[in-house]
Amino acid sequence: MEGLIGRRLSADEHVHHIDGNGLNNAVINLELISIQNHARLHRKPLGWDFDKAKQLRNAGATYQEIADSLGGGLHWSAIWSAFKTRGLLTKRTKFGGRNPTYDIDRAIALYAGGATISAIASALGGAPANITSALKRRGVQIRDRIQWDTDKALTLRSEGHSYRIIAEKLGISEKRVNYFFQKRINVSA
Repeated sequence: MEGLIGRRLSADEHVHHIDGNGLNNAVINLELISIQNHARLHRKPLGWDFDKAKQLRNAGATYQEIADSLGGGLHWSAIWSAFKTRGLLTKRTKFGGRNPTYDIDRAIALYAGGATISAIASALGGAPANITSALKRRGVQIRDRIQWDTDKALTLRSEGHSYRIIAEKLGISEKRVNYFFQKRINVSA
């Protein structure tokens, strides 16, 4: 192919054999395409019901249980890989058990409706960092700055409320409240 086009292939180019025979190097059988498009052409269909796998995962099944349920000698890592590719990986609770995992579609809907990451994590039982990562993998733009009422935070603090209570009342993380007050103390000192 390099002789045909008169230059070396760039790092992001591949030669695709149109008929699928890698030994057939006839010019009419060769096509210069990007690595991404080449991978897309050779990607095989799953061969199993992804929607059923997603339902099972949302119901709390492990990847191994999903593979066993779908049958056909399917390995759990194929399920895991398909979930990872689609940005749908979910983790179990720290101590295991049969607790259901969170539904990323519901997290997206809540986030689009204005809920904070902390509020979503509380509602769905996931860690804020995991929710954020899953949203990013699904292409959701994370808001740069959450706007909240600092005057109300100051009022609540003057009334003797803890950072945790202030965070709950304002729908933001306790860490953000703590940071806000520490910054104010350092500036006024």
